[in-house]
Amino acid sequence: MEHTIRIAHQNAFAVVADHLRQLEYNHVLIVGSARSCRDTGIIEALRRHMPDIVIDQFGDFSPNPDFQEVWRGCRMLKKTDAAAVISLGGGTAMDIAKSMVGLHQLDEPAARNAIRNGGRDLSASTLSHIALPTTAGSGSEATHFAVVYLDGIKYSLASAHLMPTLSIIDGTLTRGMPRALAASSAMDALCQAIESYWAVAATKESMLYATRAIELLKHYMLPAINEQTSGAQNRIAEAACLAGQAINITKTTAAHAFSYYLTYQHGIPHGHAVSFCLPAVARVNYEAAEDFLTPGDLQARYQTLFQLTGVATLDEFIQWFKNLMGQIGLVTNPEMMGFDFDKEEQAFLRSVNLERLKNNPAPLDMKKFIQYFKENKHR
Repeated sequence: MEHTIRIAHQNAFAVVADHLRQLEYNHVLIVGSARSCRDTGIIEALRRHMPDIVIDQFGDFSPNPDFQEVWRGCRMLKKTDAAAVISLGGGTAMDIAKSMVGLHQLDEPAARNAIRNGGRDLSASTLSHIALPTTAGSGSEATHFAVVYLDGIKYSLASAHLMPTLSIIDGTLTRGMPRALAASSAMDALCQAIESYWAVAATKESMLYATRAIELLKHYMLPAINEQTSGAQNRIAEAACLAGQAINITKTTAAHAFSYYLTYQHGIPHGHAVSFCLPAVARVNYEAAEDFLTPGDLQARYQTLFQLTGVATLDEFIQWFKNLMGQIGLVTNPEMMGFDFDKEEQAFLRSVNLERLKNNPAPLDMKKFIQYFKENKHR
């Protein structure tokens, strides 16, 4: 099915109902926690719009999507015979829903093999997947990627068949986020946009998405998080989706590659973890003697990033980035969140996601990265 993005602030559930009526679907499975359903009022709203609708709900999953959780969702999907899936939540709910839509037509051994193969063998589903993000950061509503853990190993799936059918951006749905989550999510969107802009795989289209995301985040992040201004929250939700559209084309780079250890070993929220890594990566890339782009292209991209963020030099860019973290309540020293670099250096480096490193615009000098990462906490 074709993917459509709709901006529908304060009107998301009416758009969902219209979509279901057009398809003549009246049975849906909501993939989202009971709390998300309660806080957003989605079930009551859909029943007001569609009195005859049948609604089931699946929320039996953890923050790091595991195959057994996905497979329980697949069994429920088969049992209920729902015609549409609605993902309600952050990146985890959407990863679960994408995986369910992609895998439910298979038996369990075939589903396991599809995950091991990175989703390359998935086929189209007749199900409609409506994505309703309640966080403004992951951009998962605009990507064809999903993450699943199988037998303790993390697999990244990529398939056109994982793309939601309809993604609805409604800043109203993000207003229940705790401030810390809102801050981490917004920084995730900013890091995605910056990394997408300098990525090897960047295109004119992805750069337009990334540029607009950075502009919106620069102007609206502080009022959205610190003052919880509704208009600013709407813009941040749009920015997160734009950043998602950018990385859907390019994928992310080295800052994301290093971040996963901090999240999985220390429980540091994903966007915060990436934010710890991006300043050091930015410095290493900027100082690289060679890069993988056309001559002069990487430096030109940095100059555009400087212009977008209102700075003139790399040092100013990194200071702007760290100041922004502090202004929205995020610490800039990972040791304050339990990470001991001296003791964990080797485990940290071994954990790096090599696929993301391949998309980095310059060869990553590990010695310099370590130096700048360690220095970063003192600057």
